[in-house]
Amino acid sequence: MKKIILFLVMSLVFSVSGKAQQKRVTILESKIGLLKPSYSKTIDLETKTTLYYLYIGFQNQKYKSITDSKSVFITNDADLKNLIKDLKMAMPEMESKQNIEWKKDLYILALYDFSDKLYFCESPKKGSGYTTISKKEVEELILWLESFQFGKE
Repeated sequence: MKKIILFLVMSLVFSVSGKAQQKRVTILESKIGLLKPSYSKTIDLETKTTLYYLYIGFQNQKYKSITDSKSVFITNDADLKNLIKDLKMAMPEMESKQNIEWKKDLYILALYDFSDKLYFCESPKKGSGYTTISKKEVEELILWLESFQFGKE
């Protein structure tokens, strides 16, 4: 029994010490309608490597009485540029009352004939969480996303 406990304690010590220490730094953040976008970086203090990322958090509008936080997470400039491009394409279509979808691996943007708002949805791989944003909020989001250069401070 003592050997098992000693083994478990030693396993825990080695697994904790094997993890790299990371520092998270928020570079830019905002609140746009129901969206909470944040541009940040994570620095591995041991290897000195830096990962930049864009996190767009929101409350899932699918539920009214429980907190269900969802997000879109972008880790490279190409995906950020695609999001901006898709938002710019969606904006003029927002009053057309048509069903249009921009379906990507990281997010879905959707317009429906029953609404003049843009549905901003998490990755289909993560679930079916969404929120809605107005045309004015889409404009604000585009301006905010274009206000920084990905991978830079």
